[in-house]
Amino acid sequence: MSDIYSDRLFNGLSKTPPEAGMLLVSAPGMVSAELTRSVIFLLDVGPDGAVGVDLTERTEMATQNVLPQWTPLITAPQVIYLGGPVGHNTVLAVGVAKPDTVIGDTTLFSTTAHRFVTVNLDADPDEVKGKLHGLRMFGGYAGWGPGQLNAEIERGNWYVAPALTEDVLAPANVDVWGQVMRRQEQPLPLFATYPIDPNEN
Repeated sequence: MSDIYSDRLFNGLSKTPPEAGMLLVSAPGMVSAELTRSVIFLLDVGPDGAVGVDLTERTEMATQNVLPQWTPLITAPQVIYLGGPVGHNTVLAVGVAKPDTVIGDTTLFSTTAHRFVTVNLDADPDEVKGKLHGLRMFGGYAGWGPGQLNAEIERGNWYVAPALTEDVLAPANVDVWGQVMRRQEQPLPLFATYPIDPNEN
């Protein structure tokens, strides 16, 4: 990872503790191809570590070819997103429940935060239909061990920000990283168009 920008930008800002339902926004200048301009939606944060899925990387694999029974519920583009470098054979379903949906004690959902839920793929899609504002499928996930994520945040590798529905269910033509950066306090919006490779700018 490059410290060229992260130590100047994110380290100079107040740091919000990471929680489930929030976003990790990667620092401009990250060298790792897996993390450049990535936005991680946190599914779980606790003493044992953290787990999230990347909202910015999608595959060419249509959900119709993998989970045809769930495809009618999935928000376009109806493809599998690359959730992270771990567990590519694991598919996680992340959705946004409608305001009138009861998401407490149910075998259909697990609450992440607010109206964000993870959907039980062993459930009957017909039971879930009508309860979600949208749904996204992720192959794999990003994971951190105990203390690892907080250490990376302290180094300035990540900025923690609130998540909105339009981040998790963004259309294919939306730059999620830029979208999130633009709505933060200055100076972050100034970096919203920071290129993947600054040498090409």
